[in-house]
Amino acid sequence: MNTTSSLWILGIVLGAAVIAWGVVGTQTAAPIDETTVVTEPEVVDEADVSVGTVGDQCIVIATPLKHLELLDPIYSEKAVFVDDQIMIAFHVPLTEEGVAKSELAFQLENRSHDVIAVVWDRCSIQLPGADTVNVMHEEMAYDERMAPTPLTSVAPGGFLLDTVVPVSEVCYSDEGWYVTNDILDNGPFLFVLAVEVEDPCCPERQIEYYTFRFVIR
Repeated sequence: MNTTSSLWILGIVLGAAVIAWGVVGTQTAAPIDETTVVTEPEVVDEADVSVGTVGDQCIVIATPLKHLELLDPIYSEKAVFVDDQIMIAFHVPLTEEGVAKSELAFQLENRSHDVIAVVWDRCSIQLPGADTVNVMHEEMAYDERMAPTPLTSVAPGGFLLDTVVPVSEVCYSDEGWYVTNDILDNGPFLFVLAVEVEDPCCPERQIEYYTFRFVIR
């Protein structure tokens, strides 16, 4: 190939490169619409959220979930009680449909300087219909719900997480054991907690009774 032909080929290549660079350089990003506002979705806390339609519009319906309130011996919207010996927070589990289970869960903290013990056989629940029944706790088998129950000791500064169930609401069917629902949310109900404590005035340990009155709203 002679020198003239080489120069022609080199000119063609350089020309193509210049044209390509010009096309790329003239491309610009799409303009940003500054009027567009991006918002975070609203978070509904402690609510049952469902989606419905009105005409051709889609709407979100938020129904607040039921919650437990302590009425006595003090009022607490969060169902928490504190004194010199214990701090206890209560909770009623709900079904997927938002119905209260016949269970009362709690977390108990020993705030004293001595060991305390929950005396399960002295505990009871007065249901909304005024019937007072014994309770079982989660360490017991359903078919042993009427048997004597050992005490549960809690060390100073220790915690106890447990759940009590009225023995009248433990049932059996062909599918096995189950706990009823929709009982505790029929009105105010009481829970009597029996705690064995040290008494500096007595040589023997004493049983102290706490009576809690609740309502589910």
